[in-house]
Amino acid sequence: MVSELARQLLAREALFLDTETTGLGSTDEIVEIAVLDSDGTPLLDTLIKPTVSISIAASTIHGISESDLSNAPSFADMLPRLLDITHNRIIVTYNAEYDIRMLEQSAKAHNMKVELNEDVYCAMHMCAEFFGEWNHYRGEYRWHKLEVAAKRCNIKLPPKIHRARTDAELTRQIVVYIARSDLNRI
Repeated sequence: MVSELARQLLAREALFLDTETTGLGSTDEIVEIAVLDSDGTPLLDTLIKPTVSISIAASTIHGISESDLSNAPSFADMLPRLLDITHNRIIVTYNAEYDIRMLEQSAKAHNMKVELNEDVYCAMHMCAEFFGEWNHYRGEYRWHKLEVAAKRCNIKLPPKIHRARTDAELTRQIVVYIARSDLNRI
């Protein structure tokens, strides 16, 4: 049951990670990253100066501009701190496949590698199972955008959604909501 998994993740003090990026493509990179402890304490919350430009579409979504990044550290500068924080810790992110891909792409842009432990969980997939709506086309439970999942979990959306710290906190609150539920579905 997904609510039991959520309880286990919280009991094991999982970290909640989120990124904002220059875009969605194969050469896009991270422009902001946040990691929260299981109680919501920020352990990392920083802008990152990428090696590529931010797409207009991405900037429109998260509101981060090139000028916001002028004094930001590079991904290479930030990576040791990220690896130190996440060492031997479970990581939960709302769209794990995407965030892990962006971490790898950002590292690759600096001729580096990101080696996270294998305990990375996807809260988007947890929500899909929790809500229990079958997607016949994909042959799996239906995925929901972060803000839709938060609303369905009765979580009030903050004004600055689509910023790394805010989205990591929404993800944490969703997992807490699922953990506290005795039902497998809303």
